[in-house]
Amino acid sequence: MKENKTGITGIVLAGGKSSRMGQEKGLILYRGKPLAMHMLDLLRPLCDHLLLSANDSRYRSFGVTVVPDLVEDAGPLAGLAAGLAASPTEGNLVVPCDTPFLNRDLLEYLLSHTAGHEVIIPLDPKGQPHPLCGYYSRSILPAIEEQLKKNERKVLRLLEEVNTLSLPVKESLPFYHARLFANINTPDDLVMLG
Repeated sequence: MKENKTGITGIVLAGGKSSRMGQEKGLILYRGKPLAMHMLDLLRPLCDHLLLSANDSRYRSFGVTVVPDLVEDAGPLAGLAAGLAASPTEGNLVVPCDTPFLNRDLLEYLLSHTAGHEVIIPLDPKGQPHPLCGYYSRSILPAIEEQLKKNERKVLRLLEEVNTLSLPVKESLPFYHARLFANINTPDDLVMLG
């Protein structure tokens, strides 16, 4: 796919409590730099703008706009809402801060299917959805806000309400590898995935 920066904002979700990790996950060093910085670097070639959805002021040193949650303790959905509300573009690529094995080819694959869809998320070869990695249109912001008002925090529940494409990522695709969707939740994961 030809590189196209027009109209895309990259949003890294780094606002979680990191309770299993015991420290702010996106700031943990992995291969010499913070996890969240790996994700910003992944998004940079594909995006006009970058945002970091986070509640920790230390992310301000990363040189991108940091957007705190507008609704407290509402999980990733609140981070998604804050990121989309702050985004200057209709189209947005969203990734979590703790999945350093995602690759550019996967994101380009998602972007190549945006026509006619508000949200595109990948399904791994086992059919498991990965809703925190995907393309999100700003047009779904009212639906997110409505869900948060009802105290419904599940991202997958939101995706039932909007025009979502769940895109299979098969093992036969050239960019697929076994750790593509692996995330780092605990210190053991960090060691094991090294």
